[in-house]
Amino acid sequence: MAAYYKAVGEDFFYSDRDKFQTASDDGILIKQRFFIKNKAQAFKLFYEVYSNSENVWRLHIYHLLKRIGQNFWNADLEEIEGIILGYRRMP
Repeated sequence: MAAYYKAVGEDFFYSDRDKFQTASDDGILIKQRFFIKNKAQAFKLFYEVYSNSENVWRLHIYHLLKRIGQNFWNADLEEIEGIILGYRRMP
């Protein structure tokens, strides 16, 4: 899974994002886009997340996690995010 985000109105500056976009266009990866309002900083964030079809559940969980996180963020949510993104293993 890969996740990219930016403040609304900014450009994406991720060089590897194009590879994921191409794979999505070719039907290899599934892309989900969504907005989250960052209440602490009063602006919206735009997210693009990519996954293969076997792990599409991660896209939905990631979106829900970010919705929860718009109200508060803590070490537990950080841990869950790492698991969803594949950086950490489940305990």
